[in-house]
Amino acid sequence: MFKLLKYEFRKTWYTKAILLVLTLIAQAAFLIGVFFDKDETLGLSVATLVMLATFGIMVIGLVSLIVFHQDLNTKQSYMLFMTPNSSYKILGAKALENGLSVFLSGVFFALLGLADISILVAHEGDLMAVVDMFRSLIEQLQSYLVFDAKNIITVFFAGLSNWLMTLSAAFLAIVIAATFLAGKKFSGVVSFLLFLLLIWGLEKVIGFIPDMSTLFMDMVLTAIASFVLMVVLYLVTGWIMDKKLSV
Repeated sequence: MFKLLKYEFRKTWYTKAILLVLTLIAQAAFLIGVFFDKDETLGLSVATLVMLATFGIMVIGLVSLIVFHQDLNTKQSYMLFMTPNSSYKILGAKALENGLSVFLSGVFFALLGLADISILVAHEGDLMAVVDMFRSLIEQLQSYLVFDAKNIITVFFAGLSNWLMTLSAAFLAIVIAATFLAGKKFSGVVSFLLFLLLIWGLEKVIGFIPDMSTLFMDMVLTAIASFVLMVVLYLVTGWIMDKKLSV
């Protein structure tokens, strides 16, 4: 599995490298704006960093799907299934690479944002104003949410489960296009429409979960449901790959 995972990272490294270079350029502009008191440069760099964080993570998530589509519709597919690995293992490596890439990029941008806020506060010398702002925001939100480790971890795993479920639906749609719709016109369009239909159906299934009295229980049930649906999609996709794509 480790070799497959390393292979998947190698196939998507260029996207991460481009995003990193653009982020470093924007970060350099941010530092110039802060230490040389260039407000226009500072404002532009902050907007660029926010855009890179928002859309960059989305792009990283989508690149894995594009690579998977290429794997199944080019000669790479033949070479991929000539390796002594099961379809389930290949599919698992792709899903794991995608999940880790999205998670690590999110952590990277979160830490970078905290570092930039610290730099700005240290330079401006008005630490207490920023502290008071965050304290006020937390106090307002605490009337709706309970900020403790249990809730934070549960929300994180619920979001991760939901993303992996969405990713599994996309994998299934791509595999169907590469097998049952192979060589057909507009197979890509049909695959995308199938993906949207799957997401609609999955959300309907999750919608049957009854509302609980606490955020914690709501998130726990959502995470469990998303994980179960993800496993079902994974098994179906792996079975189709084994029957239709393995050589």
